[in-house]
Amino acid sequence: MQIRISLPVAQGSPPSVYSCAQDGYDQLESGCYISYLMITFPNTDSDTRIGSALTITWIWADHPDLAHAIAIRQQVFQQEQGVDAALELDGLDHTAQHVLAWVAGTAVGTARIRPLDHQTIKLERFAVIPAYRGRGIALQMMTQILQRLDRTGVETVMLHAQSYVQNLYRKFDFEPIGLPFEEAGIPHLKMQRRSPQTSRMEGNMQQTGAIRSGHASLCLTV
Repeated sequence: MQIRISLPVAQGSPPSVYSCAQDGYDQLESGCYISYLMITFPNTDSDTRIGSALTITWIWADHPDLAHAIAIRQQVFQQEQGVDAALELDGLDHTAQHVLAWVAGTAVGTARIRPLDHQTIKLERFAVIPAYRGRGIALQMMTQILQRLDRTGVETVMLHAQSYVQNLYRKFDFEPIGLPFEEAGIPHLKMQRRSPQTSRMEGNMQQTGAIRSGHASLCLTV
């Protein structure tokens, strides 16, 4: 499924359409320009059932089940961790796809999948409610998310990991970038994962001398 995602408004001259970070722009009555992306997402009509207990669903922001995702985020981030509601509910839910994990009809985990450009996805709002932690639900969610993103050709998945759970992401080949920082008063670490196909291509290019130094990366700081 392909959706159109608006980017921040630019003043003055129209933004040049040379970057993969935009597909075009519209002129507003005010004279400003708003860029947009056309992003292909996995279809939402194929839920994943894991064993006899866990089901993972993918939804859009206009789906009624988004209320369950918001409730989980409020419980984990706002109530448990003390994150300000204005920071947690950042107005970007409509630009993303959302993942829900269900156990016996109860929504117990969620994540937000937000595109930064055609090849870069930011994984956000990853949470499992306290009563269901320690059951491998986060591992199953991450496995399903990355498998789907790999199939759609996404090259880079990035995230801001709370420092105490960074080892979870390392299990899925996420690597730290830069120094630790605070976000919403909580220690975080920026991490990214290159898709297996992209990593193989870069490895081959390095062996043939096509990449002489550094590590090719398409990851935006937000």
